[in-house]
Amino acid sequence: MTKQTPVQIYLPGRLNTAQFRRYSALDGEDFNNPVKEFLGRLEVVNEELLAGSQKLVLAVEQATHVILIPVKGSVALNGPHNGITTFNAGELLIHTVPANHSIHLANPLGADIIRFLQIRIKAGQPVNASSWVLLNFDLKGRRNQLMPIIASAIENKISRQLLFTLHLGQFEDQKEALYKIAGENSLFFVFVIAGAFEVEGNLLGEKEGLALREKQEVKLVATRNNAMVLVVEIAKEA
Repeated sequence: MTKQTPVQIYLPGRLNTAQFRRYSALDGEDFNNPVKEFLGRLEVVNEELLAGSQKLVLAVEQATHVILIPVKGSVALNGPHNGITTFNAGELLIHTVPANHSIHLANPLGADIIRFLQIRIKAGQPVNASSWVLLNFDLKGRRNQLMPIIASAIENKISRQLLFTLHLGQFEDQKEALYKIAGENSLFFVFVIAGAFEVEGNLLGEKEGLALREKQEVKLVATRNNAMVLVVEIAKEA
């Protein structure tokens, strides 16, 4: 009898206020324990939309890597000693924070809405003080392929410390990619930013996610033009 690969599909939760809109692929309030266990260290995959000149505070309860990726516009981070760091589309900020920490974000644009991704992955070891690193990436000229924005542990010392990788891709209709999973029993998670994708026979729409384990490779096929996807791979916990 063929063993089935464990797969979980996640439909987005939605939160609207006058200041921001949030799409949550992992709506924690609806999780039961088996689903939490399946995701391991992956805690949050959100798309955030923040109105002009508005602020957003992220409360982090445990030591965590918080990854922020602007999709449209710029994000301002209020760091230590009230220093402000602004980063833009084409940049990614990894903010590692200790337990019971708050991250203060703002939209530096007066009128335009900004759009960014927020991913949270629990730290695999204690964190005593907050730190961050800013990385650059360029999707131009890289259509129809998954681009590593945090590369494999073999290639990148940052990944060796974090034990996860991130890929982004923008695809035309019916273009496909084959993602090879680097670690044995790693968690593979895909989040559809725009458009739609078929992932291992499962059709995912915008803001929907899929997690699986016990695979060596995963096939993704775009089913709309300008479809955009995020792939997260998290190494198995020791």
